[in-house]
Amino acid sequence: MSRTEIYAVRSEDGDMELEAEISNSWSGAMHVWTTLAQRHLDLPGDQSHMIMLREDLMKKVWALASDPRPEWWEKVVLLSTFDRVIIIRGDFDRLIEAFTRWGDAALGGSMTIQCSTFRLIKEHARGFRGICFNQTSVCANPWWVHDESGEDDEGRPFNIDRDSDWWSLFDAAPELRAAADLPPEPPRDQPEAEPEQAGDNQPRRDLLG
Repeated sequence: MSRTEIYAVRSEDGDMELEAEISNSWSGAMHVWTTLAQRHLDLPGDQSHMIMLREDLMKKVWALASDPRPEWWEKVVLLSTFDRVIIIRGDFDRLIEAFTRWGDAALGGSMTIQCSTFRLIKEHARGFRGICFNQTSVCANPWWVHDESGEDDEGRPFNIDRDSDWWSLFDAAPELRAAADLPPEPPRDQPEAEPEQAGDNQPRRDLLG
């Protein structure tokens, strides 16, 4: 069965290291594309299996990354399916929040499982520098480099410092970084909280300097 592969960038040398393999890659990128097509492009559910056969529709799905209709977290999940994208360490929390919101919206796929892997990578003592994906194991691995001269048949791991064919998701879309950093909006069906009155639970100004 095909797999979605999640890689981490090693802190010690910048090489890619395989961290997780999630069964059934159709629950990854393909699920994201069809879900967004149904939510924002009115694709009938019974036609979702045809999406890869319609180049015009696929281009419309990818264009949702700069469309005002999807939420910021939908765009992050969508951009994570693009080729050669890396999420650098400073943006790990934003990636986790986006995938968490996808799961909270009950949009399905393997995003909740992927998010668990992101958390493990973030919290690992080795201090990984980045997260990236091979969206399906049945295609050529973008994070494995073969020697064009043919002298090294086995190849080597992609290196974030040595190899330049990659891009940072949130550097390419700074508006999504800004959106991710906004505080969550309060529920609309609840009244705003009354200002807290001064009392014993207030900080003492003499202790705050």
